Amino acid sequence: MSMGEIEGIVEDSTYLIAESNLSKKEKRDLLVNLYHFNKRFDTSYTHFRCIDILLEYGHTYKIPVEHHPDYANNKEAFKEKDRWVAADFTNEKSTKVFLADDGYLYFDAGDALWNRLSKISNDYGDSPKRYKVSQLILQLLTLSAQKENYQLFTEWYAVAANSFIEYELDTEDGYPDTFKEWLTDDILINTRSIIEQNKDHLLLNKLKNYHNYLKRPNLREELEFLDSVDRKYQLKFLLDFKTSIEKLQKSYKKETAPITDKEEKLKLLQEGISANLSKRGFHYGCRIETDRIYYVWYRDKNGTPNNFDDYYFRHFIYACYDPKEQNISVDFAIQSGIILRWQKAKPSMHPSKFHTEDSLIKYVSSETEKSRKINWLGNFHFKIRQQSNSLKKTIAFITECLDEAGDAYFDLVAKEFPDKFFNRKLDDILHILEYGEGETMQIPDYIIFNFISVVKQLFAFHALDQGDDSLVKKYFDKTPDALPVIKTTLNAVKNWDNEKITLANNVS
Repeated sequence: MSMGEIEGIVEDSTYLIAESNLSKKEKRDLLVNLYHFNKRFDTSYTHFRCIDILLEYGHTYKIPVEHHPDYANNKEAFKEKDRWVAADFTNEKSTKVFLADDGYLYFDAGDALWNRLSKISNDYGDSPKRYKVSQLILQLLTLSAQKENYQLFTEWYAVAANSFIEYELDTEDGYPDTFKEWLTDDILINTRSIIEQNKDHLLLNKLKNYHNYLKRPNLREELEFLDSVDRKYQLKFLLDFKTSIEKLQKSYKKETAPITDKEEKLKLLQEGISANLSKRGFHYGCRIETDRIYYVWYRDKNGTPNNFDDYYFRHFIYACYDPKEQNISVDFAIQSGIILRWQKAKPSMHPSKFHTEDSLIKYVSSETEKSRKINWLGNFHFKIRQQSNSLKKTIAFITECLDEAGDAYFDLVAKEFPDKFFNRKLDDILHILEYGEGETMQIPDYIIFNFISVVKQLFAFHALDQGDDSLVKKYFDKTPDALPVIKTTLNAVKNWDNEKITLANNVS
């Protein structure tokens, strides 16, 4: 179903542009950028709502089908009307142009057919000027304000804000990554200025009945679970007109100033979780510092690092502090004796060597998960600038979640792996990983390895243990001695560049 609200605002804006005092070239450029922005959304082909305007200002062109460069060699393709045909029949990936009932082809300035025709004729004008979305928004807000069309002004304000809220606008669109860059961006500064000048005319109450991109943005809701300082101030820049830019800048500078007691507060985290986990036999293992900071705890089950069999497990709990997002994720992980044997490796401490993992948040109640201390990704808010007493409350909540989850994850792994796991049919597991159980796209908990390549390797090594190399040939087309080393699941999805590792005193 097409997005009627976007189709409507684009149509209204087309008439707005046509009625403006802009030059014909400026109108053409603005129309091209407007309809290019329209393509981002699930909208229908609505050119014919305003076709006279689009043709008049050189946004859209129409030609008899016979003028298509490929017509002579593809006449059959042009017999049926009211359909899309290729702009370039020599290119399988060619974009399409519209063949209408009137027998004319309709195409837009700057598209593939326009590019072909403009090379052989001067009838199609210069290349339209393309600019960033932020500039498009500014121009449309400016025109709406000039015409005192405050309904359209409000709608473009909402579309811009909601597009940014939905993470659909970035640096390429004119919305830089950092708030500091916003403060020196003339287009964004001017956009905020024109909204401030007309804020009393914003028809925000009318947006209450809208959904999607025309809904009324709610700053409080958006900030509630937000951890990024830059994004917090970007949203305030877009939505908070009670606070001046100068005050926003001053507050931002304060929040991004160097933190002198960061290590002291992170030590509270490490010591608080260590005290809790020691009761369950876990030892603090190491701290790993990259662009984030990891703390790792471990315990051994059914053996020791120097004396273990296939049923040995090393259990891990690790916390990751993300300084950019100001939150902490907590995960469970394991190393398995049988996989270590196949890897010809010993138990280790580094997360890149873990065999599989799962999130703590999956093992707490839905009621706990609703806590305001947890963000929408299941991570714990940890704003390092808060007072130590506030952070201690967050740490206490994390340990409560660890107590609630208990050993559920580790018990599940021990129950399923290795025996029950390898008693299942490999093809059944691969099907579940691709389509979910019962074609639901839901992966059941007993499928403890979520990477198809890893599962294939595990079954191949298990088959070799049984004296059967058929799976090696089937899935890897290699001889058993050339079977690739089992890659751990976390090695490819975590960034371990330029890491700094600090081992606990009792760990070698």
